Amino acid sequence: MVLQKSWRPRRQTESPVSKTIKGVVVDMISRKGRFLNESELSERIDPCFIIPGLEAGQVGILSAPGATGKTIFSLELAFSLASGYRLFEKIPVKSACRVLFIELEETLTGIVNNFCIARSCFPNLPFPAENLYIWHDEEGMLTLVNSDGKVMSDNVEWLKEMSRDMSLVIVDHLSRCHMADENSSVPMTVLMNVFRQIGRETDTGFLLLHHTRKGSILNGEGDTAESARGSSAIVNCARLVMTLSKNGNNDDSLKLTWAKMNGHKPIKPMLLCRTSDGRILPDYTAEDEVTVSIA
Repeated sequence: MVLQKSWRPRRQTESPVSKTIKGVVVDMISRKGRFLNESELSERIDPCFIIPGLEAGQVGILSAPGATGKTIFSLELAFSLASGYRLFEKIPVKSACRVLFIELEETLTGIVNNFCIARSCFPNLPFPAENLYIWHDEEGMLTLVNSDGKVMSDNVEWLKEMSRDMSLVIVDHLSRCHMADENSSVPMTVLMNVFRQIGRETDTGFLLLHHTRKGSILNGEGDTAESARGSSAIVNCARLVMTLSKNGNNDDSLKLTWAKMNGHKPIKPMLLCRTSDGRILPDYTAEDEVTVSIA
C-alpha cells in the first residue's frame, strides 16, 4: 500500500522588516498607516473641499480643447481663492487660501497678458500677494517622469518644496510634466501617482490643465471625463475631472462640467461667457439652456 503524503500549507515567513498584526503581515518600514479604532469609525467626517470635488492631497483635471480659455479661467479661479472673493456661483470660497500657479506652456508675455485679463474680473481688489504665487518656468518643462517611465527625483523634490504651505497648486500644462507616451497607461499612472504622493505629503490639492481629444469634440462628447486626451489612467487616477467646452455653436458661450466627482453631490454644469476682452464670466442669462451631463 502506498501512503499518500498529506498536504499542508506552507508557513508564510516574515521578512526582518515585517510583523504579523491580527493575522496580517505588515511591512513596518515602507508602509505609513495605522488601524482605525471604533470611535474614529463611528461618525462621518465632512470633507473640506478646496473647490467642489477636490480635497487636500487629491489630484484633479481640467480638460479643454486648445484656445478655449482654460488658462484664463484657471487664473481667475486662482485669484478668487487667493483673495477670498467668490466669482463663480458654483465654486464657493469659504476663506482666502494660498494658491500656486505653475506656468509651463505660455511665454512670459502670454502669462502676463492672461493674468491681466483674469485680474480685471476683480477691479476693486488688491493683489493678494501673501496668497497668490505665479511661477513662470523659463525652461517650459518640468519632467517628473522621463521617456522610460522613470521618476525624476530632483524635479519631484523641487515641486514638493514649492507645494508646501499651499492649499492648491495649478499646473499648466500636464503634457509639460513628462516625456513619456501619453497613451500608455503605465507611465501615466506613475505620473499621476507622483502628483498624488506630493499632495499627500504636503497636504496640497493639485489641479492639472489638460487637453481634450479631437475625436470627442467632433462627436459632441467634449464634456465627458473620457474626453480627456491620452490614456484612461489619467482620469482614472484623478478624483475630480472638470471639462471646459463650447456650449452650442457660439464660440463665446462655454460650459464648465463636473464630469467626475467623488464624495460630493452632483453639480449641474455652469454656463460661462467669454467677453470681448477675453474674460470668462458666469452667464446667468442662459442658465436654463444648459444640458446636465454628469458621468
